[in-house]
Amino acid sequence: TTGQLVVLAGVDCPDALNAIGSVLPIDLFVEEPMRNMCPSPGLELPPEGAEVLELSKSAMAAHCKTAAFTPLDRMAFYDEARKAFAVVQCA
Repeated sequence: TTGQLVVLAGVDCPDALNAIGSVLPIDLFVEEPMRNMCPSPGLELPPEGAEVLELSKSAMAAHCKTAAFTPLDRMAFYDEARKAFAVVQCA
């Protein structure tokens, strides 16, 4: 990782993924190239969160139909984010 957080203020996650996906290809040599944080066991995403996840999946499918998001629990997600090439925060 670069050690820097990239903040895209005013940009929603699906739009950010669409823009990033248009210039950076998904690394299909990695077993799980796209990951998302999922709710803790026994909890569900609120409707707005489920909508953002579905729109995010659609945005990435436009650039790579074979890659899918892998859900990770919160702590595993944070562990993986620390090792990532980039971390992008959307508004």
